[in-house]
Amino acid sequence: MGRRELIDAQFGKRVREERERRRWSQEDLASDRPVKGIPTYPSTIAKIEATRKPRAVRLGEAIGIAADLFEVALDALLGRQDRTTPR
Repeated sequence: MGRRELIDAQFGKRVREERERRRWSQEDLASDRPVKGIPTYPSTIAKIEATRKPRAVRLGEAIGIAADLFEVALDALLGRQDRTTPR
């Protein structure tokens, strides 16, 4: 697995952890909370969270998921720091 795939897998794992910590389903995360006004679908969340061949997340999606949905710094979802509020 290359570096990009490892980053995608780490991001997906953190998204799942944050979502489950809040007791949100993939449907809750996708349908009730559009990312930067862009609708997100449960299948998109499932693909991002997949443990085998996770879907690469676009930069705008990553920022929106971190800041708008979870209210954490993007680095936290990348595993680069603890969960904190974005600055």
